[in-house]
Amino acid sequence: MATKVANVFPQTFNHSETLFQHPNGRPMLFLIRPGAERAALRAPIEYGGGNLASTQDSEVIRIAPKNCKIISGVMYSSKYLWDSIKANCLMNLKDYEMTERFVDESDDEHIDSCVTQNTVTAPFSRKGRSEYTIAEDMAIITYILDTRIFDKTSSVVFWKDLEEMKIVPNRTWQSLKERYRKQILPRIDGYKISSDEKALFLQS
Repeated sequence: MATKVANVFPQTFNHSETLFQHPNGRPMLFLIRPGAERAALRAPIEYGGGNLASTQDSEVIRIAPKNCKIISGVMYSSKYLWDSIKANCLMNLKDYEMTERFVDESDDEHIDSCVTQNTVTAPFSRKGRSEYTIAEDMAIITYILDTRIFDKTSSVVFWKDLEEMKIVPNRTWQSLKERYRKQILPRIDGYKISSDEKALFLQS
């Protein structure tokens, strides 16, 4: 059972201390990208008996923060958590499922929010496959930031998992690995993520 955060944090919560527990007492697990909303949700989630996960598995619920522009695979709006806390009962998770979407490269405003102007996409492959989009690059980057497993990016298993979860649909694990190793990582400074996040990639 999760440690009661009320003994650690000064906040007072009105929701149940078992709100985010399964009927068998096990904590519900949520994967949220590091940031302000993750920090704000940590205490109420843990107070309610749940936990924040650092890696993805079949029991983990992937939460999309507010204003998230890249949705890959199955993700749920953070509003699910806030509404459940406010109502002191679990909402219907399916009602908060978010449609898979990628930023449209023709939308300059959205591109600017994901990557700096000097980033260049890779050319078409010799096999005639389409080039990677900025949105696909950002889906890879976002997943690695979500899971915080920078040290696993050299593992074949890691990339096979990405392919199986369809983090970037219609791409093979070999293609994903090569894209990351030869294009994304060497040019990580060109993507609009924080300096601290860039450092995590460069240290891996």
